Amino acid sequence: ETEICMYTHKFYGHKDSPLIGKWKYKGIESLKDIKLSGTKGWSYSSIEVTRYVNEQSEPRVYAMYGEDLPERHTKMLLRKRTDLYVENEFMMTYFLYNEKKSGNADADKIVVVDSVPIDEGTSESYPVFYKDKNGQAYAAIFTDGIKELRATGKMADIMADYGLKDWK
Repeated sequence: ETEICMYTHKFYGHKDSPLIGKWKYKGIESLKDIKLSGTKGWSYSSIEVTRYVNEQSEPRVYAMYGEDLPERHTKMLLRKRTDLYVENEFMMTYFLYNEKKSGNADADKIVVVDSVPIDEGTSESYPVFYKDKNGQAYAAIFTDGIKELRATGKMADIMADYGLKDWK
């Protein structure tokens, strides 16, 4: 009954970018003059953005795969090889939080430029359980546990340990 997270995405850019405060996502057409980086094979909260990242090629889209993706994409932004990086909001917040904690001053140079639109039914992520008795029991335990974490304030504490905020 309770989602495990909200699957939202943002466009990130360099704080000195001329796009800051001026550019807004208004459909794929608004990306035509943008060098975008994203993750190959990834699904975003917008089907339109998902297709664009996965189907376009360089120099319009630098779609990477493999390990250390936030770090690699961020380096491209910092070196101004790309204009924007599209990433899961929680993942990027956590990545930048850790970078700042470890003393990386460059992490402050990466900022949110705009949000990726959310197609209906794409933002809520739920855990999956088998439809047998055990699965039903585990689903109830999970739902009750999340409700209790929120009611006691422990959810906010857990999220804060990762530099995140509860989406509710």
